[in-house]
This record gives sequence, structure tokens and C-alpha cells, in this order.
Amino acid sequence: MLIFNFFNANFNVAFGQNDKNNQNDNLTYEQAFPKEYQEALNFIKNNKKIIDNEFSNVPKTLLLSIIFPELTRYNIIKDFGEATTLKVLYVNFGEHYANFSIGNCQMKPTFAEYLEKYQQKYSLKNLVKNPLKYEETDEKTLRELRIKRLQDFAWQLKYLKVFYLMMEDIFSQKKWKNDTEKCVFYASAYNLGIYEEQKIKNWATIKAFPNGKNKALAYAYASVAQEFFLRK
Repeated sequence: MLIFNFFNANFNVAFGQNDKNNQNDNLTYEQAFPKEYQEALNFIKNNKKIIDNEFSNVPKTLLLSIIFPELTRYNIIKDFGEATTLKVLYVNFGEHYANFSIGNCQMKPTFAEYLEKYQQKYSLKNLVKNPLKYEETDEKTLRELRIKRLQDFAWQLKYLKVFYLMMEDIFSQKKWKNDTEKCVFYASAYNLGIYEEQKIKNWATIKAFPNGKNKALAYAYASVAQEFFLRK
């Protein structure tokens, strides 16, 4: 508990989240957090080769938009998310003891495991073989390997691609007004971690990013993704 309290206090200071009044009415996310925004843009630019390789047959801008909000705050929270103690707890005892966000895209082990199982159960379009398959079967070994994967940006992009294909599968009958609507919906689902349509739609409007509701400069995760998606 002390670890979480320490993290929240420092995260609030880093992002200036110390006022319960939302002050973002006239500011874009980029205007509110210019340094973090630019760092995320630079990260994408510096990792272009990896991104192009992993996203060769999927809509790259859409997928990057889904994770862009997390990229803007990764530098602030990476020390917490990659705490050795939490990794050891997860590897040895499982998700009930430690289920934390990790890596540039801030993916949780349970999220990765869900995608692994979904891909194993269903045949997703654009995937000739299962990219998330393990050769090992021991649960502890699998958890250790999963953590190693999630610390690697290229592996996180593989999981993101499977997430996108899963969403395409689950909502294959849904009609989209335009690509922006799809971006907002998929980003909201990614952030929420729930794949029920109405709950995803509801969450898309909740201003709780980057540090929870009722904070200064709070934004809806999906709106931050949309801002990047529409960026010229």
C-alpha cells in the first residue's frame, strides 16, 4: 500500500494533478502536456522501423492512436510499473498478488494472457500463425516469459495487433460512421479492458486520464487517442 501511495503522490506532482477542478476545457491534451506529448512523438519516430515491421498489414495510425496516451506518460510511471518486487510476485504467485501495467504501452499481464487465450481459441484474420504461442507449458515459466515479452516494445506491438484483430472479430457486425469513431471506440476498450459495447461507449466520455477523475487537466483516454489520430 505504501508503494501505491508513494507512486500516486509523485505522479500527481509530475503531471500537476493537485486540483479537483478540471481545467482542460480550453486546452488540447498536447497543450496541457507539451513535454510528454513531444516525448511520445519522438519515441514513435525513433522506433519507426519496429512499428513498420509489426504493423505492415494493419492500419498503423489507428493502432498507434490506441496506445499513444500511454506513451505520453510512460516516462513518469515506468519506475513504478517495472518494480522488481511486483514482477517477482507475479512470476511466483500469479495475477492475484500482482497485476501491474508494464512497458511503453502499459499492458498488464492479465491483458496479455487474455489475448493469448483468445488467439488460441479463435482464428483471427491476417494471422497465418499464432504469434503469441508459447512452447512451454509450466505456469510459472509462462508468467516469467510473459513479463519478458511485455518489457519489449516489439512484443507489445504484437499484442496490440492481436488486440486490434480481436476487436475486429468481436465487433465485425458493427457499422462505423467513420474511422475516427472506430478509433475512439477501440481506444476506450483498450483502456477499459472490457469488451462490452455499451460499457466501452460510456467509458469513452469519462475524463479520468492521466490520473483519475476529478483532477485538474483530466481527459478521456479516448479523446487523447482521437487527438493523435486526427493530428496532421
